[in-house]
Amino acid sequence: LTGCSDFLSGPSVSQDPNNPTTDVASADNLFVGVQSTQFATFAMSTLTMTVCGYMQQCKGGEGTGRFVEAQLNQYQMTPQTFPTQWDQAYGTGGLRDLRLVRQKLEARTVRDPLYEGIVKVWEAIIVSHAADVWGDIPYSEAVRDDVPQPKLDNQLTIYNSLLTLLDQALGQIADPSG
Repeated sequence: LTGCSDFLSGPSVSQDPNNPTTDVASADNLFVGVQSTQFATFAMSTLTMTVCGYMQQCKGGEGTGRFVEAQLNQYQMTPQTFPTQWDQAYGTGGLRDLRLVRQKLEARTVRDPLYEGIVKVWEAIIVSHAADVWGDIPYSEAVRDDVPQPKLDNQLTIYNSLLTLLDQALGQIADPSG
């Protein structure tokens, strides 16, 4: 113990590789976060369980079944029932992180059109799901730091924008050589 004076110093001790900041996180790190957030949102969110209950596919029992019984059968739904799904569409693990991934991919010296196309498809999935659920939502001005209160875009306009985005993505995926 007395012979090693610097074994508890240096970057291997002071930097946590499992806790990157947004500036340090790579496009790959952010993209994996988006995928895992959205998989959870689509599989087991309050919104998913609500639809399951409305379709009479979920009833009673342990865990999420009790949510369905309490919220739907007893009419206890409020506007505060779904804030997590809204946050997951726009916040961390949603559109905000996808836009960061796109920025990081576009800033690379060697472009990866296939990866860029896949990210655009994910944006279309997330935004179309949000528009399906809530109708008119922010999209054209969404997750921009210079717009504190983005305007609501018409649902049909959003779908048309997403079709254009998907056309770009399909072109990139079909011919990833550029």
